[in-house]
Amino acid sequence: MALIEIDDCVFDREQYDLSHGLEALDPVGRGAFVNHLHLSGQNASLEADRIIQSWIREMRLRWPGRTFRIYRQVESSEITIRFHLVRPGLPNWCEQDIEITTVPG
Repeated sequence: MALIEIDDCVFDREQYDLSHGLEALDPVGRGAFVNHLHLSGQNASLEADRIIQSWIREMRLRWPGRTFRIYRQVESSEITIRFHLVRPGLPNWCEQDIEITTVPG
């Protein structure tokens, strides 16, 4: 997993390359829309952990002064993970009923 910064937003490069139609979204929406993965199968939890740890390492290394939120939603058939930068004055993507990890800046 590699992260890139474009127009003051941080994206997972692979997901950004697959995304379109995000121009009308605010910066939090763009991050949450692009930076999401659906994982399924018996190793989904391990894969989600691996990706999240990779994101955290790169966030801390490359953007030490910025705060990120990572979301993990576990359902019976899949795990969805996503992240975005925390933006003063803009609401976060989600505030409840989901596992949230804050990566402080």
